[in-house]
Amino acid sequence: MDGTKKVGMGKKIGLGCGGAVVLFIVIGLIGSKVGGSSSSSNSVTPAAATPAAATPARLVAISAIQLNQEYKRNEVAADEAWKGKSVEVSGKVSRIDKDFTDSIHVRLAVSEFGLDDVDCKMPDSLKAKVAKLKKGDAVRIRGKVTGMVLGTVGIEAEP
Repeated sequence: MDGTKKVGMGKKIGLGCGGAVVLFIVIGLIGSKVGGSSSSSNSVTPAAATPAAATPARLVAISAIQLNQEYKRNEVAADEAWKGKSVEVSGKVSRIDKDFTDSIHVRLAVSEFGLDDVDCKMPDSLKAKVAKLKKGDAVRIRGKVTGMVLGTVGIEAEP
């Protein structure tokens, strides 16, 4: 045995030690991206309860409407400016729901007709707070901008 495997039509693919090391590195990188980080800050707050001066320095305060407008104007520039950044996004709740994986989402309105929204994926640790929200509530949600997918700006909310 020479450390290779036969794959169809007599072709050989060599794995060897180097291939195994690369495989473990790739798996480690994927695991670190999926794992994420946590914060001890409260990420769902009624807008009236948190004055702008109380926003920690590392967070950038922005309205859901403004963030959405920047992405609609130029997604590449908006990603450069916002993707991966910690923000406190403010807006009015347009929907509260779950996706096919049972993850909780709070959507903030960016138009009066409800055609667009900013999608805030909430951690399960905030389920009790999210359960108390209603459509139309003004909120501030802390999290990281994940970019735009299918025309919707995403926020990964922090616990």
